[in-house]
This record gives sequence, C-alpha cells and structure tokens, in this order.
Amino acid sequence: MLLGNPEIVRIQTRAICSAVQRIRDEKETVTIGLEIPLIIDFKEVGLFKEIVHEVLDQYDSERKSEYKIGAMIETPRACHQIERIAGLVDFISFGTNDLTQSFLSLSRDDTDNFIDVYAEREIFLNNPFLVLDQDGVGEVIRETCERAKRINPQIEISICGEQAGDPSSIHFLKSCKLDVLSCSVSKIPIAIF
Repeated sequence: MLLGNPEIVRIQTRAICSAVQRIRDEKETVTIGLEIPLIIDFKEVGLFKEIVHEVLDQYDSERKSEYKIGAMIETPRACHQIERIAGLVDFISFGTNDLTQSFLSLSRDDTDNFIDVYAEREIFLNNPFLVLDQDGVGEVIRETCERAKRINPQIEISICGEQAGDPSSIHFLKSCKLDVLSCSVSKIPIAIF
C-alpha cells in the first residue's frame, strides 16, 4: 500500500501544499486534513506523518496553514490499536463500508446472493452495508470511540459510508458521540433530520 510506495504520499502532499498556497492568497487561515487510508498498524501513522512533515518542511516551512493528520479506521486491527493511533492523530474517520466488510468477513459485492437467507433467519434484518449492524460493527465503533477519546479527548471522530445516511444508523451513531457524519449527497436531507 502506501508504505510500499511512499512517493504517492509525497506527490499528494506537494499537490495539497500547492493548492493551499493558492487558496491562502485569498484567505488568512486554511486548515487542511491529511488522512491515511486503510491503516492496519499505528506504526503506519508515524511513517505517514514523517513523510508529510518532510514535504511540509520543503513547501510550507513556516506552517502558515494548519495541517491536521488523521487515520481512516477501516480494519478490525486499527480498532484494536486505537489507543496507539489516537495519540498520534488529530482525527479519525470510520470507513463503515470496508469496516463492515472486514469485520463480518462478507463481500458487499455479493450481498444480493445471501442477504435474503440471513434476513429469513433474522441474523440481519437489513443489509449491513446499508444499515449499520449495531450489535456487531456498531458496538466496535462505540468501544473504539470511547477508547480514542480517553487517550485524546480533543480527537475529532467522523464516519463515512452508506450507513451514515440511514436514520436508524444515525440515531445509534449519535449515541457514540461522533463529531461528523459524511454521507452521499442524496441522503443529506435524511441525515439532517
């Protein structure tokens, strides 16, 4: 992934720095969030930060803009390591589509082939890729949020994915004390309710 080709991180960070310099001419302050996707180990966050700071030292050494570093929590292992991750980042975002897929060991591409059988047996009442599996994935999200906030009370926690636009999922996620929901544009009116 990114560790195998760190030049991708350098190129993307340079592009962001270039865009920030153009925007900064129009605005006094700019806050940028740089997020490492699909992490499986806290050490990846440290390596990502090293690369980002190396580029920032070259292109924005005065740090005229605020750069926040975050991690996408999409694997059960990242949830398990959240105390170590939370101490290294400004924000985390749960990628519920991939987290659901990896946590349940189910392919979202094949959902149509099995969801009716699971529904008939009341294992899932809804497609877990559209409506959050509150008893499984949801509880992992809740516990991960609590553990992250204990380590880093200032950490911003968000969620993205199809479940972030489902009313019953949103109600549950609000109880997890998330800061931000990110859903598809068509679901914004539902998410605002």
